[in-house]
Amino acid sequence: MSAIRVLIVEGDFGEARFLEDAVLEIAEIAPLGSWHGMQVFLASDLNEAIAQIQVEELDIVLLNPNLIGAAGLDTFRKLKAYGPDLPFILIVDDVDELDMARKALREGAQDYLLRAEIDCKPLAHAIEAAIERSRLTRALWNAFQFDEFTGMPNRSGFLYLAELVRTILGRLDEPLHLIVAEVDGAASSSRGLPGGSREMDVLEAADALRTCLDPGDLIGRVASRHFCVMTPLLTSSALKDRIELVAPPGHKVKFRWSELETSASSETPVEQLLQSAEQALCESNALAFSAVN
Repeated sequence: MSAIRVLIVEGDFGEARFLEDAVLEIAEIAPLGSWHGMQVFLASDLNEAIAQIQVEELDIVLLNPNLIGAAGLDTFRKLKAYGPDLPFILIVDDVDELDMARKALREGAQDYLLRAEIDCKPLAHAIEAAIERSRLTRALWNAFQFDEFTGMPNRSGFLYLAELVRTILGRLDEPLHLIVAEVDGAASSSRGLPGGSREMDVLEAADALRTCLDPGDLIGRVASRHFCVMTPLLTSSALKDRIELVAPPGHKVKFRWSELETSASSETPVEQLLQSAEQALCESNALAFSAVN
């Protein structure tokens, strides 16, 4: 068993010591799984935090995003760039910072805690859950649950990550959009491309979709010519408009769309939601085909 290595990034000395005491207390009254003990590192500004992330083998970062010379979401973004695989828990001072904390969740933070509500047991639960989610996400990629052609999660990888994302967004009670985008094979046919060559349409489609998403949106290649996007804010029409806006000259890839809106707190499995969206797309395609013929 090894100790959890925690970096506390806090500009206020008194608050940093309070967090350190709370973390060390966890080891005494609420041991976490196979972990044994806590090892704490302190950083009072952005530069110290970057240095610690680069030098130490950390397990998690507790971050007050409001530091001298760096404030808010940009602080998280800069540190996340140096530790992309590290789980971050934001410590926010009051409810006025919740919007910023929610944006950080969409951009890869694992959790946030209000400073006034910090206690040993809630902190222990947040640390354990954040480390476990991060570990499972890395394990997912190490298990090759992604599509080698596009570099995106495949269907099983997407469904797994989608459940994790929904767990985080569920506490915010936000709407959730599941968008299925089917690469239109008719565009390739009109260009006289053989079936095998149409894989290039899939790659072009993947690049177009990925470019137009918001930070924190999740995308996967869920079938040969199907992509799925999970997003709290985007709609299929907005995504379509973005793609048309940024499409380079000669862009030929077209999509057929299906969208399902639900609540992040819904208990319906993501797999079932995806199947419903795919069924709606299939029915829409059938109606379009009947209208033409």
